[in-house]
Amino acid sequence: MPSVTIADIDKRLRHLPPDKLIVVYDFVSYLLERDLTDLLLDADIDAGATMLGSEAVLRRDWDRPEEDVLTAIDSFDYEILRTRKNAALMALLDERANEPATMDLATLKAELGID
Repeated sequence: MPSVTIADIDKRLRHLPPDKLIVVYDFVSYLLERDLTDLLLDADIDAGATMLGSEAVLRRDWDRPEEDVLTAIDSFDYEILRTRKNAALMALLDERANEPATMDLATLKAELGID
């Protein structure tokens, strides 16, 4: 893989439209937040061997920047992390958790303004 400097990246970023910059920012945030050491330590040895064996076969598809971005976007763990960082959503969910689980028909009709 060729060497890339921050200046190289910065030069390219300056030509991206705002919607692409959001994707780049999310991907860089994902890279900074993930801990590959934990992932590898938790992995089963056989799974790791299979992964390494498969990597050579799939390298031509993996070694593209588009694949890295898609992997980050598709990561369920990443989505959970981003969702938990949404303070407004978390406040709404906390508020809704304190609401009663059920209500009687009369209360529901009153709330909806139905006679």
